[in-house]
Amino acid sequence: MTKWPKLSVALLIIALLITACSRNAGEEPGNGNNGQKASTDPVTLKIVMPGDRPADMDKVIAEIENRIKGTLNVKLDVIFSSWSDIHQKTQIMLTSGEPVDLMFEAPWMHLDSMASAGYYEPLEELLNEYGKNILAARPQQMWDANKINGQVLAIPLGNSFYKPTTYYIRKDLREKLDLPPMQSYDDIISFARKVQQQFPDITPMTPQTQIPMSEVHFRLAQGTDVMMTPMLTDFILYRAPNSPIIRNMLDDPSPVIWSAIENARKLYQDKIINPDVMAIKDPDNWVTTHPTAVYLATDFGLKADLAKKLLSNLPSSDLESYTLFDPTPAKNSSTFKQWNFMTVPKSSKHKKEAIQFLDWANASQENYDLLAYGIKGVNWEDAGDRQYRMLTPDKYPWFPYDWIWNPKFDRLDASQEPSAIELNRFIMNADNFTVDVLTGFNFDTSAVQNELSQFYALENQYLLPIYNGAVDLDTYWKEFAEKAGPALKKIQEEGQKQIDDFLNK
Repeated sequence: MTKWPKLSVALLIIALLITACSRNAGEEPGNGNNGQKASTDPVTLKIVMPGDRPADMDKVIAEIENRIKGTLNVKLDVIFSSWSDIHQKTQIMLTSGEPVDLMFEAPWMHLDSMASAGYYEPLEELLNEYGKNILAARPQQMWDANKINGQVLAIPLGNSFYKPTTYYIRKDLREKLDLPPMQSYDDIISFARKVQQQFPDITPMTPQTQIPMSEVHFRLAQGTDVMMTPMLTDFILYRAPNSPIIRNMLDDPSPVIWSAIENARKLYQDKIINPDVMAIKDPDNWVTTHPTAVYLATDFGLKADLAKKLLSNLPSSDLESYTLFDPTPAKNSSTFKQWNFMTVPKSSKHKKEAIQFLDWANASQENYDLLAYGIKGVNWEDAGDRQYRMLTPDKYPWFPYDWIWNPKFDRLDASQEPSAIELNRFIMNADNFTVDVLTGFNFDTSAVQNELSQFYALENQYLLPIYNGAVDLDTYWKEFAEKAGPALKKIQEEGQKQIDDFLNK
């Protein structure tokens, strides 16, 4: 009789200890789909993206955190960096080991070099275990074409197989000049020159301070005469259409590329290109507060947020768009590569939770819509036929490209011209493109890491102003060739070697 109470007390103590340990250990957070319970203490995910922080970003984050409560116990710390600074800022973050859980990346930043250097977490296991919705929201073709060194080191962000670009044209000025709609690049330049003559207070043309949005690169990328290479996306290394042979502008110059470079210099000297182009940190903001007749932008058609800002600041203005893209089936080839990516840095302390959060965002149309367009009924409305209409583009602009863009849930902007909607639907169909000979090839940068670092620094210093015509061509090109030539040659030779090996397998 005396032993029974002692045993009961012992069992009770053991039970209490087990319960206490369980509570201290906490539960693993879930992704909203696997039935896991949320942990007691929330995990804060640090997310780094380019651009300006939308005015309603905090409201959208609050709504995200409210929706995931009880399934994913995470908080979001979203950090923005200007387009002109994002390359350097993220590079410093990565090389210093600063803890970041999700980071925007792109080939025009340092995706290949940083991935090859081991700064990003391989994602196959994480995606298979915690990211099934992320995988399902993108076709296998997209995953296969965007591997790096045979691994998934970045989640592709995109909804199509071609990077659309367009010229924004001041329609009101064109009509005042009694000119017809644009039909060619020459028409655009002719319009800009007439604006300079008739409206001297208006800047004729404003490119941007990124290589892809510079005058030279922007024009070349819309054509089919020369193509970019997997090593560098700036046309200094180039190739003929759908060719595996890599050529070098410093020792084998393309007449097409050189003509575009000389043209940019003349436009700048004639003050057609904005004389202050290299000093503009935020081009989208600048163009909505300073009159310019021609502006370079991504996507087909007009971005509703940009057009609305322009109208609010310059009430007499009106916009239209024109692209050099030719939507003839099979005329354009594609490697099915994407231009935007989301990565999980090795420095992240919450890799699983980062993938679980993105998986939640890719799990349903409602979740995607919130991150992409903002709060329904406040920032946007459903326009039917997989389209949306912005209500407050000045407070939450079109936003999927920074973190969740995918072809399964993406909507088209109903405010765009019918021709732009038609073009966007065209490039979402892989069958409209010829399969590029280098589809599936990924450049391993490990053998030329130092050369790439040297080249990227010189690219920003020399090539960007050259591509906007902002510097003396003879002086800058000669200095660029002398300083970048040896590194560029090694990059070219290594890239060609890897391409030859790829094609011979």
